[in-house]
Amino acid sequence: MKIKTSFVFFSFLGIIGIAFFVSQFNPFHGDEPNPRKDAALIQAILQGMNRLHFKPKQIDDAFSKQVYQLYLKDIDSGKRFFTRSDIDQMKGFEKMLDDEAQNGTFKFFDLSVSLMDKAVAKTQGWYREILAQPLDFGKNEMLETDGKKLEWAKNDEELRARWEKWMKYEVLYRINDELDKQEKPEFKGEKKSFEQIEKEQREKVLDTYDKWFKRMQKTDRTRRLEIYLNAITNVFDPHSGYFSPREKENFDIQMSGKLEGIGARLQSDGEKTSVTEIVPGGPAWKQGDLQPKDVIMKVAQGDSDLESLDVMGWDIDDVVSKIRGSKGTRVTLTIQKPDGSEKVITITRDVVIMEEGFAKSLILSETAKQGRVGYIYLPKFYADFTPQGLTSCAADVADEIEKLKRENVNGVILDLRGNGGGSLRDVVQMSGLFIEEGPIVQVKNRTRRPEIMSDNDPRVQWGGPLVVMVNGFSASAS
Repeated sequence: MKIKTSFVFFSFLGIIGIAFFVSQFNPFHGDEPNPRKDAALIQAILQGMNRLHFKPKQIDDAFSKQVYQLYLKDIDSGKRFFTRSDIDQMKGFEKMLDDEAQNGTFKFFDLSVSLMDKAVAKTQGWYREILAQPLDFGKNEMLETDGKKLEWAKNDEELRARWEKWMKYEVLYRINDELDKQEKPEFKGEKKSFEQIEKEQREKVLDTYDKWFKRMQKTDRTRRLEIYLNAITNVFDPHSGYFSPREKENFDIQMSGKLEGIGARLQSDGEKTSVTEIVPGGPAWKQGDLQPKDVIMKVAQGDSDLESLDVMGWDIDDVVSKIRGSKGTRVTLTIQKPDGSEKVITITRDVVIMEEGFAKSLILSETAKQGRVGYIYLPKFYADFTPQGLTSCAADVADEIEKLKRENVNGVILDLRGNGGGSLRDVVQMSGLFIEEGPIVQVKNRTRRPEIMSDNDPRVQWGGPLVVMVNGFSASAS
């Protein structure tokens, strides 16, 4: 099987990480285990990480133990599903995962999936049973919510007792909120008894957990494998990870602010996928029939609904993957309107621009002391990583500065609050907007001398007063 491997370097969360993704020619279909594909995938990841990572790891028993611990933390961090008996079954693989990865075998992973499926079915029965009756809050009990401080439950009896405490905690937390609302002077409704509130909140917790468990039960093997593969890459460092083709597509959309599709935002309640927003200027907006609150019932490729796929009950990511497609192609949707009527519509896909993620500017209120102050908001350092490279936050910020200069502003505020980083190339280019020239950042890999990334353009886009706003969520490039 031919494997194409690719790497994206990005500067999120304080360091340069590696986003590794693999695409296959002649790909296998379906979600059944495919030993050849899985073996090729994990071996390609190991080879790629050891070839390109700044500090490669020795693939040995110590590496295996780290993967084992990270993976268990990822799938059951709160120790709410596995018992000591389950852990004992998996413990034998603790020092074997290096061999499994190098040999392309997945006995440990398959065992963990089987044990988790059984645990989910078992614990679902428990919480439903617990929430079926009024809860007893008369006992003096303590719940440890930090999984790191807990041991694995010795048996099912101990684990069920934890679940009973969790359910009490979830319900009691909501009861207190409702009682607090009733005690506020502005409360105008009819006050309910503790028993009424307890019943209502118990039903809400049941609904919340039913939805959570339904999502878990619908998680396919491919997505579970992503968690396992990311445990492997995270041993190298927490900022390097594996992207499935779907995750890579979503990453590109997030970074470039554009996609090819119909321009509709969707949400799912577990059973139905509905429209929450139509992107102005997008294909669905131009076509006109699709509206917020419409439910997507069926999806077909092309102009006819004869080959429609019933998507009711589907995972929202699967629905989205069927609706997205190349520019110029058509998708036919069977939708249900809020009044219950059904309609079949065909939309021609096009490039959709997600402008809310782009740089924006405005003029703050003018004061005699400060004059006119320009404000630029940059939510992330976005960029288009395709060869066309049509999107660049550096170019957009330069445009916003020019707009503000035409308004004769006396100072500029660049707001990077909540900006977690992004394209290192654009960071360097944007820094050059505010200085004449000089070094911006130094980058080093394990095989070459440090590379100094500099601004070599002597022009200064803005040389006046500048304030840069950051907060605890501003990271890396910010």
